[in-house]
Amino acid sequence: MEHPNQGILESEEFDHEETFKRALPYLGTVDG
Repeated sequence: MEHPNQGILESEEFDHEETFKRALPYLGTVDG
């Protein structure tokens, strides 16, 4: 899986937690 913020996020753990939390509102909007 390639993430758009791969260059910005160095730690995978940070990527998983922060990206997931930041994506929650977007996923909720897209998913309905």
